[in-house]
Formats: sequence, structure tokens, C-alpha cells
Amino acid sequence: MTSVGTVQSSIGSLSISQMIGSLLLVIRLKAVWTVVYNLFFHPLKNFPGPTLAAATYLYEYWFEIFRGGTYLFEVERLHEIYGPIIRFNPDEIHIKDSHYYDEICSSGTQRRDKSHAFISSIASPGATLATIEHDHHRMRHAMVSKFFSKQSFQALEPRILEHIELLMDKFEDSRKSETILNLHTEFAALTADIIAIYIFGMSFRDLAGAANVEDSRKAFRGLARYFHYFRFYPGLNYIVEAVPLWLKSKVFPEVRALLGEREAIRQECVKSLSTQSVEGQSFFNSLTGPSVSAAEKTIPRLADEGWIMLRHSSKDSAVGLFHLLSNETMWRTLRKEIRDAVPLADGPVNWSQVENLPYLSGVVNEALRLSFGVVSRSPRVPPYEPMVYKGFIIPPGTPISQSNYFVLRDPKIFHDPFEFRPERWFEPEVQENCLQHFFVVFSKGTRQCLGISLARCEIVVTLANIVRRFDLKLANPEENVEFRRDYIVAYPEKGDPKTLVQVLSASD
Repeated sequence: MTSVGTVQSSIGSLSISQMIGSLLLVIRLKAVWTVVYNLFFHPLKNFPGPTLAAATYLYEYWFEIFRGGTYLFEVERLHEIYGPIIRFNPDEIHIKDSHYYDEICSSGTQRRDKSHAFISSIASPGATLATIEHDHHRMRHAMVSKFFSKQSFQALEPRILEHIELLMDKFEDSRKSETILNLHTEFAALTADIIAIYIFGMSFRDLAGAANVEDSRKAFRGLARYFHYFRFYPGLNYIVEAVPLWLKSKVFPEVRALLGEREAIRQECVKSLSTQSVEGQSFFNSLTGPSVSAAEKTIPRLADEGWIMLRHSSKDSAVGLFHLLSNETMWRTLRKEIRDAVPLADGPVNWSQVENLPYLSGVVNEALRLSFGVVSRSPRVPPYEPMVYKGFIIPPGTPISQSNYFVLRDPKIFHDPFEFRPERWFEPEVQENCLQHFFVVFSKGTRQCLGISLARCEIVVTLANIVRRFDLKLANPEENVEFRRDYIVAYPEKGDPKTLVQVLSASD
């Protein structure tokens, strides 16, 4: 009792400044110990890489926060110095070897969890995309995968073609009025409409309100710039979520449309739960059927799934089309192939008419490849077994990654990787280097993007209808599409990616 009383008396006699000083001392000692542990006792202590990056996250923080999403390029430089495997922050390994990508993103029976640290940056923890544990992810994936097959596209193709025709009407209006179109904006709006039809049975314009479409797109683009902040400050997501909707709208008026969109999705989830439908009849019926556990069909979980499906399903091919439009010969070659298959008199192009056209397929592959998809690394974690790479034994539980960007521009796989060459996909190069095997725009393995078939169908049919009917003239410089910053997807040095075009009548 006496010793306890003495301690209490000692604490009581400390001034506020002394208590703050003691607290700062403890923090400093903790920081010093963390550095010492990371350098000399950490399981990854023997892996190559810069000492500062192994010691502290401040090295990565400098490039991602102060230099605005540029650590990917620093990682590339580090690989040139240290080789194909590096420890580029205290807890994570990066491997730059296209032939090892399959091992990292393994399919089949090998378990691959996602990294807790990375998932904390996603403001929708209930979504399949954000599911950390391997078996839990496979269960969620199985519930919805059938809705994103080629057969599902064909079943909904008449409705999808209606929206593609609306886009063609917009191109025609732009031609007549001689106004400029941003292909990024138009393609993103079309994709949002198609995904919303799949999930909610209505277009995005009907779901969120036509006036909010462009506002919500701009807000989402702006939100992506804070991706690294959410990653380094994992509690930030929960703080933002806890703030009432009306207050968020007032403090951040630029994201009001985005918040309204999320609320509309939540209301659709409530409606879906209250509707007695046959399980499997629609996307949300599959998530809320009687065989699904109560924990899997809460409103927050369903809203997260709907939000992520709507906002993360777009593969932006407009950057790739910038390169196509820079070469008139390619444009004319593509038009001839499409018109030979579907003459103008036959009406709008559908999927079955153009799915096997070789040059069109090559153009789409190149457009997607040079758009890179998600450029931010997405670490996989082998929870129980070690992984081995060139004599290095990577301990279980270690996040391991390889950015899609490095694979898609690997000169050993894709000769002249920054050249837009549709021919590479049907020349001997495709057989020689197995290009399709390294086409990782949609990732690979058990966590491959659900919408790969849907995205491809949409891009092929949309592009075929545009090229067949119009000429497009570029109206912006290449710097508007050059990849300089990693904010989940590729951003230019300043502003958002832009492919601005003037729509003209087809000249032949």
C-alpha cells in the first residue's frame, strides 16, 4: 500500500510540462526501439533494400505524401540498384519479375490473404474487394461472380446497347455543335450506367440523379488523391464515416454528390432486403437470399459491396485510345475491319458481330495495357507457408507485391512496351512470349477482377460503334495522359487524365 501511495503521490506532484516531457520521452524511446528492431531483429532484416526504407515508413511517406504518389517510380529505381527483390518498407517485400506474378497472386488451393495495412485505405470494409481472409473472400466472390460473365452481358445486351446508343447520340450532338468531348468522362459515365443496371436494375443516372453524374465523378477522382493519406492514417476512414451526412456535405461541399450517391445505394439495399424475390434472380437477391448468413446481409455490408462494384469496376481505356487517335493509319485499318464485318446499313454493332475481329481485339488489348488498370500495388499475404524467390525465403505473414505497371511494360515480354501496337497480339510475338498470360490489367489468381468479361464486352462494342461512325481529332497534348502519379490508377503530373476530342463526320 505504501509503495502504491508513494507512486500516486509522485505522479500528483508532477507538473503538466513534466508529464508532457515524460510522454515525449516514452514516444522517442519507442521510435528508437522500433528502428533498432526493424534493422536488427525483424524477420526481413536480411533482404536487400535501402537502410532508411527498412528502418521507417517515413521513406515511403516522403514519396507518397510530400511528392504526391511517386513511390512506384522510386521502387523502380531501387530495383535497378538492389535487384528483383527488395524490402522497400519495414514490413513488405516487392518483387519485380513478371514470371513470379502468378506465384504472388496465386490461384487454386494456395491461400492468399490481403494486407490489413492496405485494406485500411478502402472506405468500404464490407466489400468483396476489401475482404482480407482467403476463405471469406472466396465465399463472397462465389455469390456474385456469375453476374459478371460473358453470358450475363449477352442477357442484358439490349439494355446496354440502348446506353451505348445514347452515347452515340451525344457524339452526334457534339459533331453538329463542334464542341469538345472528354472521353474519360463519357466512358466513365457509360460504365457507371452499365454496372448500375447489373446491380440495381437501373442506370446510374436514374439511381443518383442525372445532374449528379459528372459531380460525383469529379468528387471520386478528387477522393482518390487522398488514397495514401487513408493508408498511412488508417483511423481516418472511420472518423470520416462517423461524421453525420449533413455535416460532411456542409464541410466538404465538393463531395456532396458522392455522399448522395452512397445514400441512394444504401436505400436500394434497404429496398432489396425488404423485397421477397427468388434467390439468384438479381445481384442483390444473391447477397440477401435465405441461404446467406445474417452477418453477410447487413445494410452496411451490402452498401459497401454496391459502392465498390459501382466505383471500382471501370477500366479506363481512354488513355490507350489517345495513342490510337495519334495514328490515322491504325484508325482507318480498324474502321475497315469493323465495316467489313458490320456494314453501316446494318444498324448498331453488337457483341456477337465483332467479338472475334483480330485487329479490334488487338486495339482493345493495347488500350487497356497502356492504361495499366490499377497501378497501386495490391499486396498478397501467404498466411501459413513461406514463399521462396531466388534463394530468399519470405516468412509467412509477409505482404508481397508486384505492381501491374511493371508487368504490362516489361520489355522482355512486350517488345517496345510504350509503343501502341495492336499487331503484337496476333503476330508471332503473342505465341513466342505468351502475351495473354502476362495481360494483368485485371490482376490474376483468386482475387482477379470480377468484371473482366463485362469490361471487355463493353469496351469492344463501344469502340466498334464509335470508329464505325465517326472520326475523332485529338484536342489535348500527351502530357494530359502521361502516367506520373499513382493514386490507385494512373494520373498525370497535374489534374485528372484527359483525352479531349473533336467529333467529325467519318471521312470514308
